[in-house]
Amino acid sequence: MFTLSILALLPAVLATPVARQTSSTSSVVYVHPNGDTNFCLGAAGSANGALVDIFDCSTKNTNTPSWVLDNTTKRFQLNGTMMCLDAGNNPANGVTMKIWQCYDGLNQQLWSYDNNEHFSVGNGAQALDLRDGYVADGANTQTWAYSADNTNQRWSITSTGGSTTTPTTPPVTSSGQTLHPNGNTGKCLDVQGNVQENGTPVDVYDCNGTSAQNWVLNRGSTHVRLAGTDLCLDAGSNIGNGMQMKLWQCYDGLAQQTWYWTDDNRIAVQGYGQCLDLTSGVSSNGNIVQSWTCTDGNTNQIWS
Repeated sequence: MFTLSILALLPAVLATPVARQTSSTSSVVYVHPNGDTNFCLGAAGSANGALVDIFDCSTKNTNTPSWVLDNTTKRFQLNGTMMCLDAGNNPANGVTMKIWQCYDGLNQQLWSYDNNEHFSVGNGAQALDLRDGYVADGANTQTWAYSADNTNQRWSITSTGGSTTTPTTPPVTSSGQTLHPNGNTGKCLDVQGNVQENGTPVDVYDCNGTSAQNWVLNRGSTHVRLAGTDLCLDAGSNIGNGMQMKLWQCYDGLAQQTWYWTDDNRIAVQGYGQCLDLTSGVSSNGNIVQSWTCTDGNTNQIWS
């Protein structure tokens, strides 16, 4: 691995990714560390958080890991899954690489392949890196400061000769239901102004049959998702009393979006003792709902 002092001495041009020109929008490829076609980049599983490692692929077969590279979406997607190469929330030196559910436009999943045969993430400052340059079955990968001369960051690609394998995934459904505060069927949980984007407050409003009031959820552990979208009810990163509810892109396993709809019609942030709450018990149009300590007998926390 290059030291920081050596990196500092390299010409600026060496730290600048140069876009590689490719003829197709999407391709299915094997990805090899430093040109060694006996080894391939793969994942130690197909679930969120599975580590991205090196695999012996000296004999290619249907089990050899391959990737879908898309020049339009910048996805680096494990073929046959909806999982993408993910550099984490804060790409930096030494961050272990993993796969995670693919999300369009998520910075930590935006990869570019350049003329140096490097994959850089986000703004290009960090690159996919073979940890310690160790090429062997089970070797780990990481992110590291981009350097054109660093052979740990050189990844050659070869065609699989096949096509993209499309995984079977459930469609985003447009069906859903309305949620009423304390059984008041004239009022509905509502997306303020029907602005369907990250950060829009969630309030109560006269029921009007619009898509702003149509929610998909299940009894027990659940997302509370706006029907027909990939936007979920979100309690914020600092879950506690008085936090105003908002919409945010859905992420599996994100604490602030993991709710539990009880049999007595409370919707609680799972594991935090906080419930979806009608602020001050006021059902006036535009009243933004909040999280509050779950309390027996508190009718502000009943949603049916």
